[in-house]
Amino acid sequence: MPKVPEDHKTSSREESVVEFNNTRFTLPPAREIPIQFLEYVDDEKITKALRVLLGDDQYELLKEVTSGISDLEDFFEAIAPKLTK
Repeated sequence: MPKVPEDHKTSSREESVVEFNNTRFTLPPAREIPIQFLEYVDDEKITKALRVLLGDDQYELLKEVTSGISDLEDFFEAIAPKLTK
């Protein structure tokens, strides 16, 4: 696997963009993700967690481009690497 130069890596201080079901979503910098997001994940309140993470407008967009629970699981898999950087 080729190395990515340091100046091209996503910083925990930068927003991340994830494309899912042909739609782009912008995630806050990892260091700015609200603690409430983690609390909802811990409590398995996934839709509330996503609303906190994405904001109301992007959450509504996510609902438009997903068709069920399996899509939400796929979305979480797509964003997981971005949440820990």
